[in-house]
Amino acid sequence: MTDGPARTGLEHVSLQSVDDLCARLGLSFDEIRVVSAESITWPDRSLGCPHPGMVYPQVMVDGAKVVLEANGHRYAYHSGGGRGPFLCERGSGEVGGRPPGAPPSGRR
Repeated sequence: MTDGPARTGLEHVSLQSVDDLCARLGLSFDEIRVVSAESITWPDRSLGCPHPGMVYPQVMVDGAKVVLEANGHRYAYHSGGGRGPFLCERGSGEVGGRPPGAPPSGRR
């Protein structure tokens, strides 16, 4: 179990992630489920969501990964290095991707 401040930070990132997905999908807060939320140390500045052809500084970056579920789909939100949570549309493995019918976010 994490201590109070770390847990509060993770909860904050989770709430921001849910809020963003609500806006993207036009859903209410209670239609989205937090599947998991974990503190993570990313191996580089891509924060686990690399773009093809990009080179990232190979430095460890403390952050978080939040997996959400809505309408039978899972979405991965990554954060770290002072960057707030963003929907990882690449490189997230079993989850992630643009919500069906949603335009690219452009927030990379």
